[in-house]
Amino acid sequence: YDAALGIAAALEVGQRRWAYQLADAVLDAKARWFLPRKSLRFTVVSAASLAKALGELDAPHYAYPIAELRKFLASHQRPNGSWVLNETQPSAYAALALADGTPSERRSFSRAVSWLKSTLLRNGSVATFNDYMPEPFVGDIISEVHAEAVSALSLACRKR
Repeated sequence: YDAALGIAAALEVGQRRWAYQLADAVLDAKARWFLPRKSLRFTVVSAASLAKALGELDAPHYAYPIAELRKFLASHQRPNGSWVLNETQPSAYAALALADGTPSERRSFSRAVSWLKSTLLRNGSVATFNDYMPEPFVGDIISEVHAEAVSALSLACRKR
């Protein structure tokens, strides 16, 4: 997750060379870090973040790692369209990573968008919940989660 943020930040400030170097270093170390963790939540967020960041680099040699990350994500989607404990944040990240994938991955994206729509509240924010909290957390807005869900939903609107 942090490496993906570093790649995105480097691109944002025009440091493409550094972004490519960071991406290559992360992929070289993949065997050591991309392992199913006790918490699948962390793995889904990390895989989705990295797939999206590598896609922004638009280099042919990242096609295989992106495809593998997307395949991992698609294989862990729940029947209702969410990921990991019906949790909003990993689901939003995974949706964003799958939006430009294969036709099957785009169908996963569409299911995720449908699920994310179900988390929208009347005030325009997003309910944050998971299997440990059967009732949505509707207190303070968690801006990071809200932004990720809104990004996925707005991307769905642009793809129509």
